[in-house]
Amino acid sequence: TFSYVLIPWDDSEPLQQLSLRNPTDLQESLGCLTTELQGHFRKYGGSVGDEGKEALKKSLQEQMEKQGSSKGTEVDPKMLAQMASSQTVDIVQLLPATEASKWYGVTMYVDDKG
Repeated sequence: TFSYVLIPWDDSEPLQQLSLRNPTDLQESLGCLTTELQGHFRKYGGSVGDEGKEALKKSLQEQMEKQGSSKGTEVDPKMLAQMASSQTVDIVQLLPATEASKWYGVTMYVDDKG
């Protein structure tokens, strides 16, 4: 197992030291923390409200126009709903694991909603 620290977005909530079993399979091991955090962010990260959906819709329409799709093309509501409910995790390296840090590394995982 390995340990990680959960720092909540709400500063009135306490820090939590959590642990996760490190899978023996290399492929599972590479993504186990990201997979775990996607579930956490999906549960606690909130959802995209109407304002966010409109911004997403506008962004998608602009991207479609840049790629040569005809102007005024409507974004498929099913695709919009799927994009709004998707969950990704961004990884930011704060301290690389190097000899100078005695091979300890610090990485921040944040959800795509901010």
